[in-house]
Amino acid sequence: NKRGKWLLLSKIDSADGERGIRVSLEAQNISVELVERWPERALHMIAQRGFGPGAKREIFVTYDGSGKAAGIMVYNTGKALGSRFIQIRSNTLENDFESDAPFRIALPGAYEQEPGVGVSAFEIFDRQLSDDEILALSKEKSIPGMLAKARAHLEGKKKGAIPGQAELLAHYLYD
Repeated sequence: NKRGKWLLLSKIDSADGERGIRVSLEAQNISVELVERWPERALHMIAQRGFGPGAKREIFVTYDGSGKAAGIMVYNTGKALGSRFIQIRSNTLENDFESDAPFRIALPGAYEQEPGVGVSAFEIFDRQLSDDEILALSKEKSIPGMLAKARAHLEGKKKGAIPGQAELLAHYLYD
C-alpha cells in the first residue's frame, strides 16, 4: 500500500487533543507531528524522500524547541535532508507538546503495518544532537561501540575519531 500511513513511533494522548509526538511513514515519506492540540496547534512536516518499505534506513529526527516546523530536522543515514525535500503542513504550535502517554514503537510485524516497515532501534536524548553527532551515530551503528572508540581516541589509544564522538562520550559519561 504505497498510499498508506504506517506508524513508526508515537507518544500521543488521544484523550487530550492528540497531544504529543508522532512519526510515521506516509506515502513513502517521513511524517513528523508535534501536537499541542490537533489540528489547531501543531507542527507537522513531511520529508519527501521515497522511504519505501523493505529498505533499511537510518532516520534521525531532531527538534530545536523553536515552536516552528522549520526547527524539525530529518536526517537520512546521517545527512540532513535539504529544504527542497521538506513540506510544511502545519506551523501553529503555541506551547509545548509534552504528553504523559506511553511510547508506541512499531516493531516489524507490530500493529497493522506494511510488511518490512518497523523500528529496530530507538534513542531519546535530552538535548538536540549536532550534525556531527548524528553522523557519528549513523556511521558506528551502535552507541556502545562508538563510545568505546571515542574513549580510546580521547585516551590517545586510537586515532581518527569521527567528529561528534567526543561530545557524545562526554554526554553519556559525564552528564
